[in-house]
Amino acid sequence: MSPPSRKKKPKGAESPPTDDIQVVDFTGRHTETSCESGPVLAAGGSNQPLCDSPVPLLEASAVAPASAVSTARTHNSLPVSTPVSEIGHPPTISSSSHTAASDASDIRQQPDIELDSDYDIEIDVSDQEEYFPPPPEDSMQEVSDPLEPDFAAPIIIQGVQVPAKQKRHPFDGLYAPREGEEPPKDVTKRLVTSIVLSQIHSFRTKSLEWFIPIEKLNTPELAPAETDPVQVVSIPSTPFALYVLHTHYGSSASLSPVHRELTADDRPDLLYIQFSPRYARESTTGHAHDMGKFYAGDLLAVIRIGRLPDTTDEHFVRSHEGALQAERHNFWTVLEYTLIMRTIAPHTIAFCARKHRSRDACHLLASDFPVPIQVPQKFSSGEKRLRPGCFYRAKILTPQAQPASLLHNIVPGSAKQHVVRLTNPLALRHKFRPTLINATTPSPDDNRLLQLANNPYGTLDVSN
Repeated sequence: MSPPSRKKKPKGAESPPTDDIQVVDFTGRHTETSCESGPVLAAGGSNQPLCDSPVPLLEASAVAPASAVSTARTHNSLPVSTPVSEIGHPPTISSSSHTAASDASDIRQQPDIELDSDYDIEIDVSDQEEYFPPPPEDSMQEVSDPLEPDFAAPIIIQGVQVPAKQKRHPFDGLYAPREGEEPPKDVTKRLVTSIVLSQIHSFRTKSLEWFIPIEKLNTPELAPAETDPVQVVSIPSTPFALYVLHTHYGSSASLSPVHRELTADDRPDLLYIQFSPRYARESTTGHAHDMGKFYAGDLLAVIRIGRLPDTTDEHFVRSHEGALQAERHNFWTVLEYTLIMRTIAPHTIAFCARKHRSRDACHLLASDFPVPIQVPQKFSSGEKRLRPGCFYRAKILTPQAQPASLLHNIVPGSAKQHVVRLTNPLALRHKFRPTLINATTPSPDDNRLLQLANNPYGTLDVSN
């Protein structure tokens, strides 16, 4: 006997619309309920009411019989679900062998129930984001501010980009002190061999602060003509670089560094710098000296250089192309220097052989010198003019430093090959010859010795 069914009352015209809420049963069954009117019927078409009034979701699913579960699963209609907010732990998926009532009762009584090992549940996690565990606190503190760049922004001063500042020299670690070697006896050579890489890098770093052009011409006071530059035998206490006078132009000159490590492979702008009494002053006296007081091969400790006025980025040498051309280096000039002690042969008999065919100059041959002596232009005319075929007592400068040489304490082997390979485009391969500083006519004693040298048997009495 089927249970009596309750007839559904028709809605009146004036009755307000009702909101249909879909109840999602945890047994896989979809039902629709009315919040205000009528009982809830089973989805399978049965006339048996589920409840007379709206009930909680769990209780509604518990009242439904097991037969309604199978009917709902075989139903061909497509259910439309509406999100329902719930409070508490999510329900556990039930098996077909258990009733909906027992499942609901277990959910209420055991909220933390664990799944049996017989369950085979497939969970799709393709749409879930990958989870990355947070980094430890120590590593989070080391992460730099994302707003700050990892590299320093380039510095541009008066249209010229300043080279990047380096904490260490590019060749750092390739040099080591050598033990058991005696220093050279010559003062100049001993000074050159005592230079280390850290001193060179100090000057390289200091030069980055001198990119502001010389605005006001402050010509140093010119020393008297009879005053010679002061020669020192010690190195300055401030950063410096050893430069040798490479080419003499009369009123100015160009200097080139003694050590190739000063230019390395990233600072070709330091290969040549200008030297003029218009800007350069001696650090000991503060005076400037006429260029006639300097000679090719002179060794100078340059303490400070400056950027010439009206220079642009085109004057700043950045590549090896054309870096060996001294006329292209119109950016740096010497501002402060000291002259290193010269090595001089003071009393040497020299003979002026003949003139050059291409210019008004003479070959000067001197004793104890296997190569011809270089004669400056001032000895080609005027009172100091040398005459071919005459003897002179000469004062000769012997250069003890050559440009583009390597530091004395470089590690031999692969380290030296690496440095030579990187700096080879800037190697000058230039050797200075001895230079004539002064020449005077021989004294009577000198003439007597010269006659004896020409005719060693002329004064001998061989009559007996």
